[in-house]
Formats: sequence, structure tokens, C-alpha cells
Amino acid sequence: MVSKKNKTSPKSKKQKKGSVSKTDFETFKFGVERLKELEKELNSLDTRGFAGEEQDIKSRLKKVSEIPYIERQIKTLKLKIDKKYKPKNRKKSSTKKVEKGLERIQEDLEKIEKAHKQDSEVIKKSAIRQKILIDSGVDNLVDTNFNSFLKDTKKSLSERIEKKEKEIDEFMEMDLEGREEKYRKKHDSLLSDFENKRVSLEKEHKKLFKNLINEKLRLEKNFSGKKIKLKARDEELRKKLEKKYQKEFDEKVETDLHKEVAEKFREKLNKKFEEEKSILEKSFLGEKTKLEAGDEKFREKLNEKLEKEYQEKFDEKVAADLHKEITKKFREKLNKKFEQEKARIDKEYNAELKKHAKEELENQNRKLEEITKEIFKESKKKFDMEIKQEKMKIDKEVKLEKRTRRELEIQKQKLGERIKNKEQMLKNQEERKIKQIREELAEQSHRELEAELVKKEKILKSRLESEYDLRLKQELQRQEQEIKRKKLDLEMEMQKKIKQVLE
Repeated sequence: MVSKKNKTSPKSKKQKKGSVSKTDFETFKFGVERLKELEKELNSLDTRGFAGEEQDIKSRLKKVSEIPYIERQIKTLKLKIDKKYKPKNRKKSSTKKVEKGLERIQEDLEKIEKAHKQDSEVIKKSAIRQKILIDSGVDNLVDTNFNSFLKDTKKSLSERIEKKEKEIDEFMEMDLEGREEKYRKKHDSLLSDFENKRVSLEKEHKKLFKNLINEKLRLEKNFSGKKIKLKARDEELRKKLEKKYQKEFDEKVETDLHKEVAEKFREKLNKKFEEEKSILEKSFLGEKTKLEAGDEKFREKLNEKLEKEYQEKFDEKVAADLHKEITKKFREKLNKKFEQEKARIDKEYNAELKKHAKEELENQNRKLEEITKEIFKESKKKFDMEIKQEKMKIDKEVKLEKRTRRELEIQKQKLGERIKNKEQMLKNQEERKIKQIREELAEQSHRELEAELVKKEKILKSRLESEYDLRLKQELQRQEQEIKRKKLDLEMEMQKKIKQVLE
């Protein structure tokens, strides 16, 4: 029986060991082949502009355990190259990476437990092969101690991880509060600066607008004053011109009309005088003929000398008296006629004078109106030019103000964008820093946990090996003693049976 068991147990042990190694080898081989396929797939992609992602993937191509991560990263890189990548806006937990590290540690612990179970099975089968029966109490004790050790290790690790998470959360909360306070102060400062700038510009704008209104009122007032002065000056000039032209016109009309009337009157008077003179001469000649015929007898009686003297004196007297009488009558008639003609001519003269004066006055008024219109036109043109210049100036100021407002709006928009970009940048920096701190802490925790686990595993293995060797030796010694005892008992029994048979 012992020999059969000794023959069968090595075979079973070899089969077990061979099957486990083959599975692990096949798994590892499949992982290596998959890594090569992923490397080929990565090399076939156009990764220009994504050097960071490419380097990250290449750095992980040496680990079989990173295959799922590499597959996800290559899939994401393909989407980024095709410009179809849409990142998921998921809020990352502050302990996610620590949990991930904890999961990895848990997996490592499970692997250790699995390896321990496999080692236990191998030890058990080795003990069966060597016909060494392991005490169930020792086995249970070892399993209990190992499970207790694992529980203590898990508890210790969980407490350390929880403590680390708490420290990280407190640190992040304090850091975040500090950053939020700093950002709030910066934001308030920017808003205050912007508000002060806006108020200052509004005051400046109001002041400028008020100055423009005052300037406009001043110009309008000056223009009104100038317009009134110009109107008064035009009125005064018009009156002076009217007076001057009226005087010149009156003088000219009086001179020209007087000359014309005097010439006409002289012509008519000479004509009338000639007519009256011819009539009077005819009448005088008739009277003289009558007188000369009546005095002919008397003349004959006188001596030629007396007659001659008397005749001369008489002729002189008669001529003088007749001339006086004729002159008196002619003068009366002439004066009467002259008065009539003068009245008629004065009437005609006054009518003509009025007509000429009216025409001249109308001409002067027309000229004066033209001069006034010309002066008003020039003044209006000058005023329009001044108004146009002022309007251009005001339009320029309004355009400048609009441009200033537009620039302020642009500055406001740029400031808002800068604030937004600053906020985003600070947020990104905080996220990167938090991520970096979490990664560093997770990596540090992971390293510490791995080191602790390796250390614990070594201690556990050495302790288990020493305990196992000791217990195995003790068990072997006990088994040998038991075998020796049973052998002695068997020999003694056989001797007894031989004796009985011999007897």
C-alpha cells in the first residue's frame, strides 16, 4: 500500500504542476501576441499631433496587464485622429485612483491567496505522496493564522488608505478654499477695476457731452447775437443807403427836371412871347397908323422944325407910353399865361417827378434788397459754414465717443474672455494639480502598499516555510516513530504468531 501511494503521488504532482504552468504560459503567450498586434496597430496610425498619447501607449506595451488600458487608449486615439472624440464630462472622485490602487492590491492579495492555496494543495499532495499525514489541527491553525494575517493586513491597508484619502480630501479642501478665496479676491478686484473704469468713462463722457451742449448753446447764443447785430447793421446800412440815394436822387431829379422844365418853359414862353409880340406889333402899327392919319393936319400946320422936334418928342412919348401900355398888358397877359403854364408845368413836373422818384425809389429799393439779400446770403453762407463746421465737430466727437464706447465694449468683452480664460486656466491648473497630487499619492500609496505587501509576503513566506519545515520535520519524526512503533508491534506480533505456530 505504501509503495502504491508513493508511485501514484509523484505522477499526480507532476500533472498538476504541468497543467498550471502550461495555462500561465499560454496566457502570457497570448498576452505577448496581443501586445505585438496592438503595437502594429499603433504604428499603422497617423499619430502626428498626438505624440504624448503615442508615447504613453508605447511605454505600456511591455506589460501584459496593461492590455485593456492600451486597447481603450488606442480606441480613443483613433477617435481623436478622426476628430470624432467627445470626452465624457464625468466628475472624477478624489479617491478614484486610490480605489483603483486598492483594487489592484486586492487583486494582488487574491493572487497571493490563490498562490497560497495552490502551494497548500501542492504541500498537501506532496505530503500524500510522502505518506505524511498532516494534522488537521495544524492545517486549520495555519489557515486561521494566515486568514487572520490577511484580514489584519487588509484592515491595516484599508485604514491607511482611508487615512490617506482623508488627508488628501482635507488638503484638497484647504487648497481649494485658498484658491477659491484668492480667485474670488482677484475676481472682485477685476470687477472693481472694471466698475471704476466704467464709472470714470461715464463721468468723462457726461462731462464731454455737457461741454458739447454748453459749446453748442454758446455758439447758438453768439450766432443769435451776431445775427441781431448783423440785422441792426443791415438796417442801419439800408437806412443810410436809402437816405444817401434819396438825397442824390432828389438832387439829380430836381436838377434834371428843373433844367428840363426851365427849357420847356423857356421855349413855350419865347414862343408865346413871339406870338404876343407879333400881335402887339400889329396892333401898335394899326394904332400908330390911325394916330398918324389923325394928326396929319396938325402936322402940316407946324413948322418943319417944330414938327420934326415935336414929332420926335411925340413919337418918343407915344412910343414910350404905348410901349409901357403894351408892355403892361403883355406882362399881365404874359404873367397870367406864365402862371397858367407854370401851374400846368408844375403839375406835370410834380407828376413826372413823382413818377421818376417812384421809379428811382423802386430801383433803389430793388438794389437795396439785392444788396441786403447778398449780405444776408453771405452771412447765411458763413453761418451755415460755421454750423456745418460745428456739426462736423460734434459728429466727430460723437463718432469718437461711439468709437470709445465700442472700444470699451471690446475691452469689456476681452476682459470677460480673459477672466473666463483665467478661470478656465486656474480650473485646469487646479484639476491638473489635483490629478497630479492624486496620482502621486496613489502611486506613493501603491508603492508603499506593494512594498509592505512584498515585505509581509516575504515575512509570511519565511515564517510559513520555517513553521512548515519545523512542523514537517516534527510530523516526519512522529510518523517515523509511529512507523517504527508499528513495525516493532508488527514484529512482536509476528514473533508471537510464529511462536504460537511453532508451539
